[in-house]
Amino acid sequence: MELATQVGATLLVFCSGRAKAAEVLGLAAEVPGLSATVVDLSAGYHGMLFDGLATSAVRGPAPSDLGDLSTKRNLGLLAGAAAGWRSMLFLDDDIRDIRPRLVLTPLDAPVEAKPRCL
Repeated sequence: MELATQVGATLLVFCSGRAKAAEVLGLAAEVPGLSATVVDLSAGYHGMLFDGLATSAVRGPAPSDLGDLSTKRNLGLLAGAAAGWRSMLFLDDDIRDIRPRLVLTPLDAPVEAKPRCL
């Protein structure tokens, strides 16, 4: 949530499983300046719209329990297209400590190599 505020992005959260939309809304309300939309995805939504999309099929080796990841991704892509967003960043709730500079740096920007000790 802090990352979205730091980079001036809108946060779109899809809640399923143990994640409860009311709890996420409460957390979002505590972050000053955060623009967030929280969507409660109940158990009955899974796959209802996107089963036929090629992006719903997992290709190659993958963890056996991806849950509803492809459905959330497809919902996010649909919402982003409808909102006219030019870029999006998808993060799961266990991803932490991402620096705003990494999010704001274009993908084609040169990466500065730094020496390191092994």
